[in-house]
Amino acid sequence: MAKTVGRPADSSWATRLERRSHERGRPTQIIGWTVYVHHVSADIRWWPRREWTQFKGQMESTTILRISRLANRLWLHNIFIHVPHHVDTRIRFDQLPNAAAAIVAAYPHTVRSSRLSIASYLLVTAATLISLVEVATRGVPAVWDKAEGTR
Repeated sequence: MAKTVGRPADSSWATRLERRSHERGRPTQIIGWTVYVHHVSADIRWWPRREWTQFKGQMESTTILRISRLANRLWLHNIFIHVPHHVDTRIRFDQLPNAAAAIVAAYPHTVRSSRLSIASYLLVTAATLISLVEVATRGVPAVWDKAEGTR
């Protein structure tokens, strides 16, 4: 019997992570979806690198999504109250609602807040996919002001 040199292909970190996510009910997919829905919306602008600032990244490039308080607090640890998480990741999950209220009071015209709906999620996802296909096929710059529909 020949001796195998190196590790078998299925022992890679990606394969182990995928196997673990299957074993644990796909938490990596839930986390990925949660990150996605907070950062992709029709009114969130994609900033060119030279125009991006930390303030724009923390305050203008994310949103607070309103869902059931019980689900948000018990299962999702208030992460759908997302803007304070960007301002300071050390804010404890039970303090995110208070931090959000203070941030909204200080920046009332900057903070986005909306009810999470399947319809808006599907529309934004479709628009994002169309934009990515356009970039891949035409080489169009990925900087796009989705709110205005301009580049």
